[in-house]
Parts: sequence; C-alpha cells; structure tokens
Amino acid sequence: MPAHRRKRAARSAGTPGAGTREALRAVCSRNFAVITLVNFLVMVVYYLIFVTITAYARATFHLSLSLSGLSSGLLIIGCLAGRFFTGSLLPVLGLRPALFAGLGIFSASIGCFFLSDSAAGLFLQRFVCGTGVGIAGTVTGSLVAWVVPPEHRGFGVSVFSMSTALALALGPFLGILLSGLMPYADRSV
Repeated sequence: MPAHRRKRAARSAGTPGAGTREALRAVCSRNFAVITLVNFLVMVVYYLIFVTITAYARATFHLSLSLSGLSSGLLIIGCLAGRFFTGSLLPVLGLRPALFAGLGIFSASIGCFFLSDSAAGLFLQRFVCGTGVGIAGTVTGSLVAWVVPPEHRGFGVSVFSMSTALALALGPFLGILLSGLMPYADRSV
C-alpha cells in the first residue's frame, strides 16, 4: 500500500464508517458505475417483462394459461442458455465485444417484440431476449470483478449485486404499474 494511503487509513481508523468510506472511494470508479448502471437497466427491463408477459400473451394471443406461462419460461431458459455459452466464449470473444453482443441481442429482441404477430414469434422473441440478458449479465458480473480493486472485491461485488436487487424490486413494480395504465392490444386477428 502506498504511503499516502497508509497515512489516510491511519488517520481515519478511529472514525466510525471510515473503512466503508475508503472502500466506496476505491470501488466506485467511472467504469464501475457504468457497468453497474448497465446491469441495473437490463435487469429492470428483464423483470418488468417477466411479470407482465404471461398476462400479455393471454390477452393478446388468447393463449391458455400453460402456453402463456411458457413465454415466461422461455425467457428464463434463454437467460440460462446465454449464461452457459457466454462463460466458455469470454476468453475467445473478450469482455467488451461480448457485452456489446449481449446488449445488441437484447435491444434487437426488444425491438422485435412489436413485430411478433403470433404466439410462435412471441416465444422466439422471448427466448432471444433471455439469451441477450444472460450474455449481458454474465459479462457485467465478470467486468465488475475485473474493475474492482482486489482488496475491496467482496465489497465491490456486493455493491454491484445491489443493482440487481434494486432491479428486482423496481422492474415488477413498473411492469404492473404500466400494464394497469395501458391495456394490451388484441393482435391475434
């Protein structure tokens, strides 16, 4: 540890919360903030879609409850597939290209959502969307472990994980709020 950091740590050793403040300063870099924000936004949309897609599939395509549930299940299966394959491809692709690929797949699938005019199209779109989330989630987790200083890795990863926890609270809330404000259109004709 450099001398100036040792002095600062010694000065603040008696101050309550000083260790946490020092860890936050060390962890919260620009790269960390961007990675955490990307993870948060992707996860908010993922959880928003997850809680609303079953009702959407039932109202829009008049699917049975089990087929409507399949649309949510395909989102999760796609996410698992994306995570599974990304882990082995990261050394080949690299972190930045893999992140952009995941975000591109995710964004394109969200755009294609409005083009799905059948249940089969919706199922495919949900699987591809889940794959993009899986890729982006795997890469952001890897990136955050890389940008956080090793001596604060546990603290940094836990702060990063809060972005997913906050998204888990905010995404379903927004999904239910928006589905109450805007009715689903019947596109099965």
